[in-house]
Amino acid sequence: MNLNRNGTPGKLEDNIDMRNYLFFLLLFTQCTHAPLYELKVEQGSGSGIYEAGKAVSISPQLDGALRFVAWEGATEVLPQPLLAVQAFDMPAKDISLSAYGLPMGQFSFKYEILPIFKQNCALNGCHLDSNRLTNFTDYASVTVSFSKIQQYLLSGFMPLNRVIAAADKNAILSWIDSGMPNN
Repeated sequence: MNLNRNGTPGKLEDNIDMRNYLFFLLLFTQCTHAPLYELKVEQGSGSGIYEAGKAVSISPQLDGALRFVAWEGATEVLPQPLLAVQAFDMPAKDISLSAYGLPMGQFSFKYEILPIFKQNCALNGCHLDSNRLTNFTDYASVTVSFSKIQQYLLSGFMPLNRVIAAADKNAILSWIDSGMPNN
């Protein structure tokens, strides 16, 4: 017995039309649906399934005792990974991002302290590729000289011919005082 769309007895032609309709509907939806990619955002908002090229916004959601420091993970998609609120176009791949935070008063070597050294100290003729001075380009080279760094910052001797911002100087000294965590 053949049934119509509403379940009542009908002609064979109606059944064939319904099958054709479902076939073309399935074909159409498969041909017009763009691939979807997953965005996982840990300790933040913006997780979801998106088409490539879709504008996406993320923001950190950290424990109240933490301050935002940087985004970690697939940061190549972010215009500025050190900014909390981000907008970017979803790439054609699944990605994961995580908001990284630290308690107030603690500093990240990777995201906050090393950039200060690179901007003020790891320069040609000073602490970059020098035969006579320690290079300040990574954690090991900075920590091996921490007592001299502390002494020279406090005396104003370093950086030579430059003025380091008071906030940057205080960040380095606080980082040293907190045991120089490699974070």
